[in-house]
Amino acid sequence: MEWKIQKICPREESVFLLKPTCGTVRQISVPGAVDAFIKNGKLIIRAASGYFWEVDPDNGSRRRIFGQQPLL
Repeated sequence: MEWKIQKICPREESVFLLKPTCGTVRQISVPGAVDAFIKNGKLIIRAASGYFWEVDPDNGSRRRIFGQQPLL
């Protein structure tokens, strides 16, 4: 199922996702979260540290992507 970014809140270091088909809202938090986008069903979060986090929105599993840019 498709997730959409509802809002990005740097103050809370969180990204809020919405699944429009059922109305589910999910909050994903990573240290220093400042921006986010969805690529190939994964949520990519940019942190203030320069790292990127790849998160599976369905189960919340995450991994930090080393380097300054994710593979686009």
